[in-house]
Amino acid sequence: MMRETREVLLGLAMRALELVPRLSVVIAGVGVCLMMLLVVSQLITRNLLHGAIPFAEEYSLYLIPVVGVIGAAYTLSKDGHVKVDLILRCLSGKVRQWVVLLGLIFGLGFLAIMGKHTFALALLSIEKGYRYMSPMETLIGYPQLILPIGLWLFALQLVVEIVRKARLLFLNYK
Repeated sequence: MMRETREVLLGLAMRALELVPRLSVVIAGVGVCLMMLLVVSQLITRNLLHGAIPFAEEYSLYLIPVVGVIGAAYTLSKDGHVKVDLILRCLSGKVRQWVVLLGLIFGLGFLAIMGKHTFALALLSIEKGYRYMSPMETLIGYPQLILPIGLWLFALQLVVEIVRKARLLFLNYK
């Protein structure tokens, strides 16, 4: 009975975590659309109206990490990240899987540290009122929050991959 309950809870947790890549791809997709809208608007304004949209370039730049970093969780869920597997090819199946699992765990630690520090930087920027040197003088701390949020989404997806890999290793190799 207790094992069944644990399996049900684990299944629910995994399904909840499956929302991470979906959320990631939706946010990144909206970022791409907004970036495209800003760039096209700027082109039309410059070429047809001989004017400029003062915030178009700046806000397009803020959307780059939205697309890249927040979209990373989705890319990981689809096994789309670039891999250098020269050494992994030389290892047996079981050893290879263990090395991959250790790499995922190491990556999770790295993302946790980076997420903590980028969040601290963003909070400091908000606290000090740092502004971007542009006509809009945007408070830079809020766009800086994009990076830790993206790193945490990526870290959550890494947790999903670690659980998958660990279950595969422990269930298939016992």
